[in-house]
Amino acid sequence: MQLILGNKNHSSWSMRAGLVARFFSAANPDEKIEEIVVPLFADGYKERLREWGPTGLVPILIDGDLRIHDSLAIAMYLVEKSPEQTWYPEETAARALARSLVCEMHSGFFKIRKWMPVDIRSTHNLRVSAGDEAGLESEIERVFSIFSAALADSGGPFLFGAYGLADIFYAPVVTRFQTYGVSAPADRAPAIEEYMANVLNQADVRAWCEEARTESYSIADSILFPTE
Repeated sequence: MQLILGNKNHSSWSMRAGLVARFFSAANPDEKIEEIVVPLFADGYKERLREWGPTGLVPILIDGDLRIHDSLAIAMYLVEKSPEQTWYPEETAARALARSLVCEMHSGFFKIRKWMPVDIRSTHNLRVSAGDEAGLESEIERVFSIFSAALADSGGPFLFGAYGLADIFYAPVVTRFQTYGVSAPADRAPAIEEYMANVLNQADVRAWCEEARTESYSIADSILFPTE
């Protein structure tokens, strides 16, 4: 299989698909997935991506004649190929919640995406328009509420005990909080900060971040950061 990705330093959806693929490959050593990185916003990048899939977007998983686009679809495909892995918790209610949280990340948090673009190798001050401040604060609080509630139920060290798909989908947000110096609320800080450290120290996440820091190309700030 091949996984077509964008910049590891900047593409959150590539990070999710990449972490999913590495989690899958660790349990399926005979089914390694080759990563092919296409620098986003470089000349001709859309045309190059359309050689692999119809959308011109990353990520894309290629398995024989199959072309699977969208990070959640890729995750679902690999979950089905390796159902014995601990993608989700075993208990029915916890598994349903984990799936809900994965889907919530996939379909929401638009203010975080707009004002806190992923930039693993850098640090930035938050720059947000006055009209979006409340919305961004609300989304950040929602993420912290997700973390604290799940950890209280599971006892950690990850959201549902063992590292799984929910942690993978929220890992880029953890890097965002580090990049923009976003701290957990004081009343919940110890558990949340320990969890975020566990995510960043997880082997696949740590390796991805190290690779992001050594990329030889980048995306201009004028593209990453909105002007209003």
